[in-house]
Amino acid sequence: MLRARWLIVAIGLLAASVAAACVRAYRYPAFVPRIVAHTLDQFIEPGLALWWLTLGGAFQSFPANWTGYCVTVLGNTMLWLASVVLLVLVAGGARRRLFRRQHRASPAVVVPADRATLDP
Repeated sequence: MLRARWLIVAIGLLAASVAAACVRAYRYPAFVPRIVAHTLDQFIEPGLALWWLTLGGAFQSFPANWTGYCVTVLGNTMLWLASVVLLVLVAGGARRRLFRRQHRASPAVVVPADRATLDP
C-alpha cells in the first residue's frame, strides 16, 4: 500500500511536470489562466536548472529538442519527489519525537519522611 502511494505521488508529479513543460513550450497559450501558467512556470524551474547544467548552453533558457524536454521533465519529477520524501521523513521524525516526549513516564514523586507511613 505504501509503494502504491509513492507511485501515485510520482505519477502526479510527472503529469504536473509534463503540463508545465507543455505550457512553457507552447509559449503560454491563451486558454491557460495566467495564474496557472505562472505557477507551472515556477514548478518547472528545478528541472530547467538541471537541464541547463547538463545539456543546455550558456544563453539558452528552455530546451529546443526532445532530449532536453525529457531531461527537464524527468529531472523535475525526481527533484520534486526527493523533496517530498525529505519532507515526509523530517515530519515523521518530528512527529515521533513529539509523541515520545508526551508519553514519557512522569517523574517520581518525592514524599516527605514524616508522611511516608501508610497509617492515618
